[in-house]
Amino acid sequence: MNTLHNAVDLLPSFVAAVAPGAPAPAAWGGACFAENEAAIELTPGDRNGTDVGGAVLRLKIASAQSWTCMDLYVFATPYRITWEYYFAAREHTLEIKSWEEEAELEYVKQHGISVFLMSSGMLGTLLSLIDVLPLFSNTAWGQHSNLAFLEKHMGASFEKRSQPWVANIRKEDIQSGDFLALSKIRG
Repeated sequence: MNTLHNAVDLLPSFVAAVAPGAPAPAAWGGACFAENEAAIELTPGDRNGTDVGGAVLRLKIASAQSWTCMDLYVFATPYRITWEYYFAAREHTLEIKSWEEEAELEYVKQHGISVFLMSSGMLGTLLSLIDVLPLFSNTAWGQHSNLAFLEKHMGASFEKRSQPWVANIRKEDIQSGDFLALSKIRG
């Protein structure tokens, strides 16, 4: 794992677009496997036009940084998202049996399939998810989790106001470019 778990670990990083007919396979370095490449081969549909075909994504995963390597990837088009993890340095295949519709096939022909890396791997992503899930709980526990999250990840601190909870803002105190935000800390 390159980083300790935090909320940013839940965001995948774009590493490549794998397009059919590309002159060379798409190549990138992963979090754990340093040398990776992928190529896509479109598979034909049926002759009566009810099936638009699919594809086979061929991946070569190599150069493990340690013997416990595992990279987690997201393969995406605007029509689908597929998750796969790889823990062995070898050739792998990902089969797409059928495109959702003709438009997905056309998109892949023009732009390819986007490959995203979950930089923290499986364990880091799960730990980050555990860190973030309580933020959506509309309970006192969720409120405390939100405050702790904001303090840990943003350095924000909050002091409880004395009642009445009223803020008097004068028109002359507001300048061009000022930003006023109301935030619900619970869930």
